[in-house]
Order: sequence, then C-alpha cells, then structure tokens
Amino acid sequence: MSLSALAHSNNDNDAPAQLSDFDRYSLDLSKHDVTITAPDSFRLLDMRGRAGLDAFINPAYPSGEEIYPVGIESADAKAVFLYPQIDFKSRKQVIRKGRVVEDELRFNRNDLALDVRPLIDVVALDDMTAYANADTAVIYQLKANWLHPFLSYKNIIGVYLRKYGHPAMLLKIALTDDAMLDKDKYVRLLLDNVRFGDEPFTGLVLQEQRLPGINDLDFPSPQYKPDGFIISPVEQALFNVWDEGGKEAYRIKQSLDQTP
Repeated sequence: MSLSALAHSNNDNDAPAQLSDFDRYSLDLSKHDVTITAPDSFRLLDMRGRAGLDAFINPAYPSGEEIYPVGIESADAKAVFLYPQIDFKSRKQVIRKGRVVEDELRFNRNDLALDVRPLIDVVALDDMTAYANADTAVIYQLKANWLHPFLSYKNIIGVYLRKYGHPAMLLKIALTDDAMLDKDKYVRLLLDNVRFGDEPFTGLVLQEQRLPGINDLDFPSPQYKPDGFIISPVEQALFNVWDEGGKEAYRIKQSLDQTP
C-alpha cells in the first residue's frame, strides 16, 4: 500500500498531520534515490512524544545520535517499523553510520569495550536485490529499555542499510515477545518495502569522496580521542575537511577585509 493510501485506512482524527510528516519523509528520500512504502497490514502511528527514541538503547547511555520521527504499526499491534531522521540540510554526514551500530550494541549491554562482531550479521552479496538493493546490510538485535513509549515492544531489531552515494538508513523494528518468535518475517517485510536506486546523489557522492579509504563496516572500528571525545574515523575525516574549509573561509575574509 502506498503511504498516501494509509490515510483512508486509519480512523485517527490526527492522521492527516501524521500522514503529512510521513509523506514529506518519503518525498525527501525519493529525491535521494531511496523509496519506502508501507506494508498493507501497517498503519500510521502517532509519534507525538515518542520521536526522541535514542534512550531506548539504554537510559543510562542515551546516544543522542538518532531520532525516529516516523513510525508505522501492524494492525495486530505486534510490530512497529521506525524510520530515522535524516538531515540533508546540515553539514552532518548522512552516508556512513556504522559507528552508530557499535555504539548501540555497547550501550545496550553496558559494555563500552564490547566486541560487537559476534552480535551482527553483515550481508554483502553479488545480488542484493533481496536486501533493498543496498551495497551492504547489517542486522543486529537489541533489548528494548523503553522509559515510556512502546512498553509492549520489548525487542528491537536494527537494520542498517548502506549504499554508495545514498543516505544511510538506520532502521528499527520494534517487536512484542510473540512477534519476536517470527522476527525473520518482519525483517523481510521491512526490506521488501525499502529500495535504493542505482543513481547516486551528487551531493552525497561528494561526501563519499571526502572520506577515501574509510570503511565504516570494519567492526570494531578504530577510535580517536581528540580533546577527550571518542569519535570514529569517518567523523575525524569530516572534521578535518570542515576545519580546513573554515580556515580557508577565514583567510578569504581576512584578505577581503584588508583590501583597500
């Protein structure tokens, strides 16, 4: 079912406002060669008060990294698909998010030195049609630690999809204990409703070119600690690019200021 068609299957009086958010989200992704659709059995979910879901990983270690403003729920209330906020207008990189997978697993298990490799399935086949046409898919499991939203959904499946020149998708599937027994069905349902095209977005290709030789899927990734903060090689490289850009802008401004 298309996202627009969901408006006619949801009796919630607030559906139009939520639908508008969902449609805008889908439209933004389509401009960057990513298509999302909603399964027939899913309905729009009122996300008011539930969008800032980073704390579900572990309330003691909220990462502040990902926000999920859009969600759809199965008609039997056994599953929720959560779609991450992607800010295409900021300078924050949106293409390589493997570090987030590591952080989520470590925070979730209260072990910041955890080797995450045994906890993730990395899929990179010659034919990735069954995995949203991504270059790589990473699938992992978290135990939900909800503070208040989605209390019946005690299990989280993370699905990280990565394709060159496209926005990284850090998707989440929230499942009840019953649905968790059939988790593969829901992973397949999610993947069947996300598709990356084959036309890289120019702006994101430029981001890729600024990060040569850096693999965000090489778990565990090396970590840098400038000024006491732990950051990934991807972030380090971007900071270097932005720092040089800032210095160049300052030099240009200084030369203009000194021009008679």
